[in-house]
Amino acid sequence: MALPLPLQIDRMNSIHHMPDKLKLALFKTAKRRKVLAKEILLKPGDICDHLYFIEEGILSCFEIDGEESYCTWLMFEGDIATSVDSFNNRVPSKEMIVAVTDCIIWTITWQDNEDLTAEFPEYGIIRQRLTDHYHLQSRQIDAQRRRKPEQFYTFLLKSFPDIVCVPNKTLASFMGISEPTLYGVLKNRKKGK
Repeated sequence: MALPLPLQIDRMNSIHHMPDKLKLALFKTAKRRKVLAKEILLKPGDICDHLYFIEEGILSCFEIDGEESYCTWLMFEGDIATSVDSFNNRVPSKEMIVAVTDCIIWTITWQDNEDLTAEFPEYGIIRQRLTDHYHLQSRQIDAQRRRKPEQFYTFLLKSFPDIVCVPNKTLASFMGISEPTLYGVLKNRKKGK
């Protein structure tokens, strides 16, 4: 289900009350962008200058290690995506952000994000609560990675139903398992095991 920017602003308002001036400033600042599947939004070595509010589609983060890449994060409709360390600390990214599917995203720049935080204390509170939310979510996913692949897949399916749209190669990488292992999990689910 698509989550246009006005609905995402409403969700932020439910986290902490936003004055109308802040809502308007955020809506005026954000730029709508269509992204095609496999389009790279951030390359390793670049400094991440944007937050991505996902209206439609799925984005992924990959960490590159020599010739290998590892999916470290999947972001779905309604999520706010970025390379956290690079964006917040203004350092070259160790990650690559790639569109898994065709997407519609809304972007705001690092500077706009800083300006909104400086002007509106409410925005700073929302930023902190969202950071806490994503940190907790990351810890939960990391804990699930220690479970059997079948259990982890069930958790992902329940928590992120759109996971079925993620290509098997990306999903296996995210789960920290091989593609044949993932195929086994999917085959067993079809059989009802």
